[in-house]
Amino acid sequence: MANLSNWQFEITDVGKADLARLDKEVQGRVLEKLKWFTENFQDITPLPLGGQWRGFFKLRAGE
Repeated sequence: MANLSNWQFEITDVGKADLARLDKEVQGRVLEKLKWFTENFQDITPLPLGGQWRGFFKLRAGE
């Protein structure tokens, strides 16, 4: 099946700083999961966040 997804993600400056503090292996896992998420969003049911985070989704990478 062709990937017709138009989803993308943006990492804020704060997010970049947080990501930089992680171990390189963990950074890679997070970025790979984000890439997977954009490619497969239409096939999953993500957990939407509420309140001030409405419109955002919870995503777990790893165990």
